[in-house]
Amino acid sequence: MIRLAAIFLLCFAVGFIGGQISAAEPENVLISRDTDLNGILESYHLVNKQLTVWEGRQMIWQTPAEWEIERILLADADNDGVDELLMVLWKHGSFGDVRPFWQSADRAYSCHLFMYRLQAGRMRAVWCSSAIDPPIADISAITDNAQQVSLEIKERSTFPYPATRSTWQWQDWGFARVDA
Repeated sequence: MIRLAAIFLLCFAVGFIGGQISAAEPENVLISRDTDLNGILESYHLVNKQLTVWEGRQMIWQTPAEWEIERILLADADNDGVDELLMVLWKHGSFGDVRPFWQSADRAYSCHLFMYRLQAGRMRAVWCSSAIDPPIADISAITDNAQQVSLEIKERSTFPYPATRSTWQWQDWGFARVDA
């Protein structure tokens, strides 16, 4: 029993240290890391599909109530030496406040990948995707021999197609598939 508990704790710690969130039931997730490099740990709490970010006892950011956060990941996704917050989320509308002129109705419920960065105590959007289809089921960060971070994406299966995995890397302004 003690051996099983030790293995669980080791797996639990490795998942948090690496910033990876397991695909298994991510309802209550806590990750602590100094993402703005100010010497103070921030705590990222994902509870009931809502994310709050705390620095000490002060909440510094929370996701809008209308977003449903499925997964979070802290990783240096754009390879600039600073960790970003990546969120797989569901929301209504593909484009946000600014949309193409040919789009009049934009209320479909869809999956998105958003990348945010904590700077000077404020959470700032770095990059936000439009609707993703097929939706993302899981996301993790992998580092190659050159210390470049890529995202491994597992898509949800959609009948009659099975789930697939793909690898993506930041390229100037957005992610490009690198395993195709």
